[in-house]
Amino acid sequence: MQQEIHVDPCGANIRVDRGGANAMTENADKHWDVIVVGAGTAGMPTAIFAAQRGAKVLLVEQDTKVGGTLWFSGGQMAAGSTRLHKERGIDDTPQEFLDDMRRICHNTFNEPIMRLDAENAGDTIDWLLDLDYNVDPE
Repeated sequence: MQQEIHVDPCGANIRVDRGGANAMTENADKHWDVIVVGAGTAGMPTAIFAAQRGAKVLLVEQDTKVGGTLWFSGGQMAAGSTRLHKERGIDDTPQEFLDDMRRICHNTFNEPIMRLDAENAGDTIDWLLDLDYNVDPE
């Protein structure tokens, strides 16, 4: 059964339909500028970013709740060189963040993709903070 919720982060109009393929079928006759599949770590920011720029966004999630794998990580996201680091006097560069990921993954990741992540994660966290994303200070 499809459930629908409307979210309005910072004035962005996003429709979130839970029901996976059923939500896509039921919304096929409507016009959407952007359709995002998955309301997790990548999907939610993507939908917010597009909606803030005036796009009519449909966000489809098959689970009963939004968040994706954030439910497994306790909502934690990692990044280097964020505003929070700087406020606390922590010198952590995107390269150091990439080196940490390489060490943790035993060098078994896709280097170009993880480099892209490392180079943009700090700005992404800062952007989320600007949207009143709550960060656990620990």
